[in-house]
Amino acid sequence: MESSALIPSQAGPGFGQQGTVDWTQLGKSTVALSVEILARLSQAEVQPLTFAVGQAIFSRFQLPPSTQLKIHTVLRNHKPFSSFSNMLWFGFGVKHVVRSLVESEQGMTCVALCGGLSVAYDRFYCAQVLRSMAQVQGAPTDLSPSITQWSNLVDTCSGTLRSSDFPNIVEGFSRLWYNGEGPDAWKRHGATSPHDLGKALSTLADISSGALQSVTFIGGADCAWVAAIAEWVLGLTIEVLNAGTGDCLYHKLGNNNHETGQVRILRTFDTQYSMVHVRDTTCFLPSGTEIFHANTERGGYIFAGGWSSWSTILSDTFPADSMQLLSSSKAGPAFASVLRKAADKISTELGGNKNILEILPELKPVLSNTGSEYQASDAEKAIISACGCSCCQNFTKAGLTMTTRPREVCLGRIAITILGYLWILARVHLHDNIRPSSSGLRSLYFLLMSSYPRFDYPSIRRVSQNFKNNVLATILHTMTGIPVQGEPSLEASAISESGMSICGASLLIPNLPPIEVATFHLIPGHIQKDGAFFREVYDLNPKLGIRLEEDTVMKLTFDEKLRLMTSFRQNKSLPEFLVKETIQNQTLQANYSWQYRLFNDQLRNKHPTSGSASTASTKMLVTAFGSAELQRLLFQGISLPHCKSRRMKATMTDNRTVSGACCSVTGDILRQMRNPSSRLPCPGEWVLLDIGSQKIPGSYDGEEFPTKLYLGSLVELYSLLCNSEPGKHLKLTSPSEIIIAKDITILQSDGKGAENSNTKSRLENIDEDVLGAIEIDKTSPAPSLPSPPPQETKSKKRKSTGGTRRNGKRRARAR
Repeated sequence: MESSALIPSQAGPGFGQQGTVDWTQLGKSTVALSVEILARLSQAEVQPLTFAVGQAIFSRFQLPPSTQLKIHTVLRNHKPFSSFSNMLWFGFGVKHVVRSLVESEQGMTCVALCGGLSVAYDRFYCAQVLRSMAQVQGAPTDLSPSITQWSNLVDTCSGTLRSSDFPNIVEGFSRLWYNGEGPDAWKRHGATSPHDLGKALSTLADISSGALQSVTFIGGADCAWVAAIAEWVLGLTIEVLNAGTGDCLYHKLGNNNHETGQVRILRTFDTQYSMVHVRDTTCFLPSGTEIFHANTERGGYIFAGGWSSWSTILSDTFPADSMQLLSSSKAGPAFASVLRKAADKISTELGGNKNILEILPELKPVLSNTGSEYQASDAEKAIISACGCSCCQNFTKAGLTMTTRPREVCLGRIAITILGYLWILARVHLHDNIRPSSSGLRSLYFLLMSSYPRFDYPSIRRVSQNFKNNVLATILHTMTGIPVQGEPSLEASAISESGMSICGASLLIPNLPPIEVATFHLIPGHIQKDGAFFREVYDLNPKLGIRLEEDTVMKLTFDEKLRLMTSFRQNKSLPEFLVKETIQNQTLQANYSWQYRLFNDQLRNKHPTSGSASTASTKMLVTAFGSAELQRLLFQGISLPHCKSRRMKATMTDNRTVSGACCSVTGDILRQMRNPSSRLPCPGEWVLLDIGSQKIPGSYDGEEFPTKLYLGSLVELYSLLCNSEPGKHLKLTSPSEIIIAKDITILQSDGKGAENSNTKSRLENIDEDVLGAIEIDKTSPAPSLPSPPPQETKSKKRKSTGGTRRNGKRRARAR
């Protein structure tokens, strides 16, 4: 892109310095853009008219050199990540349109303001702000882009400032409002009118260009965002005063010897205009409604603020005395017991390699409470007794002492929210210095408050079950504070909103261990395929025998797929990653599929192929798994069924001792010891159990006895797990005791690069960018995150043999 702007800053009267845009001259102007830049704008669905009008209204802002340097630095530090096979990209790629926009000052202003808006507001609200700016500057209707076009322009630039200091500046100014608002400060507030914010930005343009000497803003927390734009983006001098007392809350006057700041802000909490005598220009930004009345589906808007810090996120989110009460002698021991039990469960689900409680340092005073372990019901009563909210008071029982001071926030709900927050943080890899959002954590509080009946306190499993219904949207909302627009598909494996993308780990690497597959990656930026922008990726689930483009993609039954795996050779040890565009706007379908060159007679009759090509030369793709479906199945449980009866031991004639989980299988263990199998699971190896329908009364207490066991590479086991059918009960496990199974099936692939064990993750043909997607920046203030999988290793070759099945009961001994 050429460095010269579309609308030069010195183009004569009516531009830039005069505070208005000459729309007649703009309508006669010629847009000089290369085909490459036009292609990038087209891929972002931004029309040249939107680009031209956007540059015109942004030409009135004057960005200081320091801001331009900061934006260049931020973009340079943004690292894009690719999916498996480089089919999808997450983040800001080298050919992202914002990298072209910042080559002109007007384009850089567009990136700065749109990126700044997306930090605190949803894209539809931001689009209305830009439209308001155009209307304030007198844009004629025939030159005014639609609200959809403004939304696309905002979305293109969103996320650019997420990794900068700007979100911290917004949150810092927001504290001036929330800390002075009294006991209601913890409630999240709605945003002011987008038209009012548009007028405020237009006024800031006049200040930055010198058309005005000073301006005074009066209003609520949205003024915190205005202050951040004035200071961080435009480099103006500012001061914040209490509208009622005149006390100075903040000032930064610089070295220009200003008696007052160029931008003067009077803090007020009124939602109606109040007369205050000021000089020069005055703008009023009324406070938004409380969260209970702010709903994006009903036409309301959310002010999300900025980033908090990991050391203060809890105190920034909830009332100041909440954590003190949860640490008190009355509730502290009970809450500490609940936290430790939840942390143990989360640690077990993640392989036991991290202490999740270290993520939030503010929990240390709570954990300092030592004592006996509490049962869930006893812990609930102890926390209730320390709370004084109206619900807790109504729940008073005989012998339960309540605090006397009424509260509007419930300690029990805060405790549940913290448990849910730990569940999220334990499973999310945070990239590019992402920090927590107090507004997002408050939204999690309200979500849990509305999702569960009063005092039906969920375990961490029940909390996580609530997230599984729309886990990606819930995590993204919690981490950014901005609701996801629309209703993402329940089969979504990746979504992008407000300049942030979240995807399942298996989209990046398919053969990760189950504990890593059940995690997510949160990345600033967008989802792109071939340069085009997309909002959602969901599983591709073709019907039986469907043909997509040049490939025949089939979704077979469990038995059909098992027969293929054990009878035919695959061309690759890792599946192909298929990505298909849909008729729906900005939506993709994706899954992993196996490629076969041989077609069984039985399958040919059931799924005939088109054309006259011979069976041997027919390329057939069989669905392996979708990322969303795989995560959903892994969330349902990947542990070994435990028998609740006492363990039994059997001693062989050679003094070897083996223990079983149930006394009824001791005889089987003895028989198996005399005829050991030549291929049994190794310690730490994952296996797939078919629990079947047979139950042993009085032994498993409702658990079904595993009747079949499948051994193979992780992707093969994932393929079988995701092709289950009604009546089958499959479960992945890494056994720590003896497994009794009537049938052991060993899956073996073609010899080229196949995995002979899944005890370690084998990464083949994966470039450094994909491997880097699971690296964590150790210097980032983000919490300790799930450990990355091993680095790339060379897998051993295996003989080219078909799969084998061993009938009769077999034992599988691990640790």
